[in-house]
Amino acid sequence: MGHHKYRPALPERGPELKFSFKHLDTANDKYSIDKCCVGFWGKLIEALVRYSGFTVDDFRNQDNTEGRHTHYFPDTSEPNGFTCLNDPDGLEMAAAWQIRLCPSIRTPPESAWRVHGILIESVFYVVWLDYDHLLYDNPKFGPGH
Repeated sequence: MGHHKYRPALPERGPELKFSFKHLDTANDKYSIDKCCVGFWGKLIEALVRYSGFTVDDFRNQDNTEGRHTHYFPDTSEPNGFTCLNDPDGLEMAAAWQIRLCPSIRTPPESAWRVHGILIESVFYVVWLDYDHLLYDNPKFGPGH
């Protein structure tokens, strides 16, 4: 008979982040998937892979240098939030988040690439693919930044 080596229990990490495109808004020209180039799609996959290793608690620790933070919609170009969700339970204003796809790149177009969505329990629902960073009218944070 073989001997089983003792393996200590791993500490609880909490649920890992998952992604869904269930609520992707494909009707809004401002966030049209047709704007996104091949490079954008590659960086999106890289970001999803990177964040898939995060626990929900890790993800919720906002990191402005990485471009991962919540939104306050009244300060954006979409003051009514994710109206495309058209949900009676208020999902359009729920836990809105931004992910910057290329946090280390400071020049357009890559510096502008964002994904916006909602975080519900352990799932980040992608709602908008913001190729030009149009969610903010502010020149400091708007298109190309």
